Amino acid sequence: KEGVVTNSLIANSNQYRPGMSKYKDQNGDGVIDDDDRVIIGNTQPLFFGGISNTFSYGRFDLSMQFSFSYGNDIYNKNIPKATNTANAWNNKFGMVRERWDPENPNNTLTSFNAGASGDFAGAAHSYYIEDGSYLRLNNLSIGYKVPPKKLKKIKNVRLNATVNNLFIMTNYSGWDPDVSVGRNQLTPGLDVDAYPRARTYTISAKINF
Repeated sequence: KEGVVTNSLIANSNQYRPGMSKYKDQNGDGVIDDDDRVIIGNTQPLFFGGISNTFSYGRFDLSMQFSFSYGNDIYNKNIPKATNTANAWNNKFGMVRERWDPENPNNTLTSFNAGASGDFAGAAHSYYIEDGSYLRLNNLSIGYKVPPKKLKKIKNVRLNATVNNLFIMTNYSGWDPDVSVGRNQLTPGLDVDAYPRARTYTISAKINF
């Protein structure tokens, strides 16, 4: 259509078809090429940290430890892998059910008929960059000291229940925003096939004789 810029990675205009990705002509020369590459994310958070506290009441005690990150971006490479147009038979995310087609022309995912070249030959673009900010409750622990009068030959007993990775608040669509599977420190904030962090439960008892 009129106003659609030329993609230099597509061999000829006959390969253009509805459902392909559209890229912004950053320098306004009417052609999408390497000169239109720009920085579209920052893996470094504006600030990050943690907070912990312990509360006690009578024989009960409660401790919590939070961690947080704000302002960092993540390259969610799981999306192009699981929505790849080059092979329609690969395992996909459920989001591909809403992929572009003539009856659903306003979706942000390209058509299965777009082909690999329609996705700029797999180049990273802003659709894969997500906000990695989060607040996580890393640890929640509840303890109870058994009253001495209920004990006989035992000096004291403390019962404890702990949950690790209880919850996380984030807008990131992947498994875990606290991720980086790059092979070196120069590629932080990369998520591709990362195994999600487990939630663990622990019950323990400390007994002194």
